[in-house]
Amino acid sequence: MPRLDLIGMLLLAGSISVLLLALGWGGRVYAWGSYQILGLVGLGSVLLLLLIVQEHRARDPLLPPRVFYSSSYVSNVVVSTLAATLMFTCVFTIPLYFQLARGVTPTQSGIYIVPFMLASAVGNVIGSRWGRHFGTMRGGLRIAASLGCVGLALLAALPLNAPLWSVIIAMILAGLGIGVCLIGSITSAQNALSARDIGAGTSALLVLRSVGGAGGSTLSGTIIASGLVAIHQVDGAGTEMAPALTGIAAGGVTGAAHLGSSFARCTRWPRCWRPSRLLSRCGCPIRRCAKLLSLYRCPNSPRQGLFPP
Repeated sequence: MPRLDLIGMLLLAGSISVLLLALGWGGRVYAWGSYQILGLVGLGSVLLLLLIVQEHRARDPLLPPRVFYSSSYVSNVVVSTLAATLMFTCVFTIPLYFQLARGVTPTQSGIYIVPFMLASAVGNVIGSRWGRHFGTMRGGLRIAASLGCVGLALLAALPLNAPLWSVIIAMILAGLGIGVCLIGSITSAQNALSARDIGAGTSALLVLRSVGGAGGSTLSGTIIASGLVAIHQVDGAGTEMAPALTGIAAGGVTGAAHLGSSFARCTRWPRCWRPSRLLSRCGCPIRRCAKLLSLYRCPNSPRQGLFPP
């Protein structure tokens, strides 16, 4: 009879909460190098390591380690987590960009974010149709990642006096790319697992996606809050406030663009740079640690899934 992994649940919740607290306080309440932030990061890392050990020992683990033996599944988890991070970062920073840089009201900024949200929903539909028609999501994820990177790069590069239609087009491109990646990563991850692991693997992916979304919103809030404090200290909130706020709002989207460029390449790593190849060259002790952290590629990992090969 299955047993509930209560210890794993507590360790997972504790590690996520402590790390998000450090991310939210860093640079705003305490300095990044302060003992408070370093202590929170250390505590979160210890809880995370204890979670990994617990999941290897538990009879019915909350996050089964065997699902992370598939390099394809791990790649899709990375794509899904980064896509959620980008999604929530854009939802947080784009309205602030319209308010602080273009001087619109909060109600108007909420209206301006609608094209991005609708494009994300359309991207979900397109991604599901793609997987059903072609039986694989590899090509769709590549196209979507490229669209997302182009849209985010345009949002970061457009000047303040750019026409509104160009900003909306950039938001639509970013929303389409992120939407396809959100649904495509789930489908591709399920295809990389065996039938008995689909439920557990999907749950683990959704948990990590939630962590990415919470981390993205926390990180963007920290960046903007830190910038506002710096501007207030340097400029005294004088006449140069508006240009500086423009730089902050664009800087948040620029950071998202850098994240987007990373998940555009994670669907197919070069063979020599795959984690399993790199770890296999570092000696027996590191290989054992890698297997403990579920990063080492199992040669007999299951490949059967929803779609036939």
